Amino acid sequence: MLGNFREFLESMTASPAMLFYLDNVFSSADGPNEIFAREVLGLQIRAGQGDLQDVRDVFDLLAVHPGVARFVYAKLCRRLVADDPPEALVEEATAVFLDNVDEPDQLRRVVRTILLSDAFVSSWGDKVKRPFELVVSAVRAMGPSFSLPIEEGFSRWFFYLLYFTGNLPYTWTPPTGFPDRKEIWLTTNALVTSWRLINFVAGLELDGWRPCDPAASTPDEVRTATGLADYWIDRALLRNIDEQPRQEIIGFMAQGTNPDRDLNLDTWQNCERLRSMVGLILMSPEFHWR
Repeated sequence: MLGNFREFLESMTASPAMLFYLDNVFSSADGPNEIFAREVLGLQIRAGQGDLQDVRDVFDLLAVHPGVARFVYAKLCRRLVADDPPEALVEEATAVFLDNVDEPDQLRRVVRTILLSDAFVSSWGDKVKRPFELVVSAVRAMGPSFSLPIEEGFSRWFFYLLYFTGNLPYTWTPPTGFPDRKEIWLTTNALVTSWRLINFVAGLELDGWRPCDPAASTPDEVRTATGLADYWIDRALLRNIDEQPRQEIIGFMAQGTNPDRDLNLDTWQNCERLRSMVGLILMSPEFHWR
């Protein structure tokens, strides 16, 4: 992503994963795969060239074509900034791309342009995490103690639920990749199934083993409802939140008692309450933003 686009094109096309994904593994002289040749943009390729020269000619054209630059960097601006990124930012990224076509760090320069833009700085909350990102960031926040061997029962449940979010990696059939607009991922199915998976990981116990254990991951000195809420808000969100949702989370943990008295996390009830509180934070709108 941070090198040269022309080099990226060729290495991507030659990777075994993409050879299979785009069916180029079945390409032959008698039945060529035309995935890269459906529009070659007015380029006439002479017959009888050496092996792979035809596709390299196409790559040479694509690597300097303004339409390609705009298409790619409109997508990157959409990914990093907003579903509908400012036109000026797309134009600036495209210009940097075309001005540096021969540079080894061409793409780094474009990404740097986007990340240092005013539009990026002011974009917080314009994008949401896809279900896969949401689940992975939730698990990371809780301090996981598990791996995912393919044939293990826990793994099967994990991937089963992730599949039904619509965002299990490598399951999007078109070569366009998963959609990158938030309305696609703020549907009932995607949200509820993601939340089920987060609660599954946060609350599961099998013969004393937990894939994630918020109680064990909480420092010994943090024991009040206020302290527990603030600790996990900071740990999960890496920032403060508005006072109203903060007080709601504290109130949930305190359950009508003094929020500044110590709680005994060795009791089953308080441990379960803590796991539920962490789940609430991980299902909050603030945790969905990126």
